[in-house]
Amino acid sequence: MQTFTDTIAVLLFLSPLWFPLLLAIIFNKQLKQYAYNREVKRVQREMEMGELDAQIIREARRRRYGS
Repeated sequence: MQTFTDTIAVLLFLSPLWFPLLLAIIFNKQLKQYAYNREVKRVQREMEMGELDAQIIREARRRRYGS
């Protein structure tokens, strides 16, 4: 019975550490989903504008950001 009580005590002691970790995991997934959705929308816009416009935009971005 002492082992069970010790286990519960340890879990209660560690429980405040799990909450921020869980939030970080959820927030990270949401950030990845947001970034993915933004990229999809960007590609859709480029496809709607036409390939020439998309090439001009990519070239301007490359010059501006140096990538």
